[in-house]
Amino acid sequence: MKIPFDIFIGGPMGNDNLDAAGESFSSHLPNLTNVLKRIKDEIEETDKTINIRIQTPEVDESGMITNRIFGMIDGAELAIMDVSAGSAGVMYELAMLHALGTPTIPVVLRDTEGKRKTPFYLKDSYCAVVSNFGEGVLYERLSSMVRTAVYGGGGPGANPAMNPMTAFYDMALVDASATTGLATGYFHNFIRHVIRETGGVFTALDYQVEKFVILQPEKLSDTSDMLNRVKSRLRSEGIAVTQ
Repeated sequence: MKIPFDIFIGGPMGNDNLDAAGESFSSHLPNLTNVLKRIKDEIEETDKTINIRIQTPEVDESGMITNRIFGMIDGAELAIMDVSAGSAGVMYELAMLHALGTPTIPVVLRDTEGKRKTPFYLKDSYCAVVSNFGEGVLYERLSSMVRTAVYGGGGPGANPAMNPMTAFYDMALVDASATTGLATGYFHNFIRHVIRETGGVFTALDYQVEKFVILQPEKLSDTSDMLNRVKSRLRSEGIAVTQ
């Protein structure tokens, strides 16, 4: 049985303005699609266990992008996003991908002076920078990046799942929300009742509290390591640790 791997390709649609390389923005998405299909065929030729499915936005009869795009984004394992036109719609889709923690490769076009024209929030992000959106240039830049995203690896700085949101929360935003909800529920459904029954958080203790220290990790993932370091430090000072 082949493993499905969905790649979503997003970009400006119906924009006939010219980019910095003198090409129409509306040509970007078809070129990206052709290149991704070529990469897909090459990967599947050597790996018979994978089934890469290319997902692209579609326009309905009224000319509006249908709601199917959200389903494509939600189910994507990887997204390739053309951010060269600074399209509000594309940036909205990119924000959704970032919130989901979906590995994403924004494609950035150099300006007429050869500088990368990167949207503000992507300045420090993992991007594919190209001089134009010709299929040859896109293939050369994206071929190895897509393979890295499909199979993992690439080393530090080459992780398409990292973005400004995951860097801030140290996890996907949807996971951070779930963690917050779980912690809130744990307090309201359990801890709050324990405190109420004992008459207060310290009334069940048989000693006087001299100091009360609150430790707040910078990231949620640091909590376990911080707890271990605190326990180790207390034990080294001869203080018994019971929790």
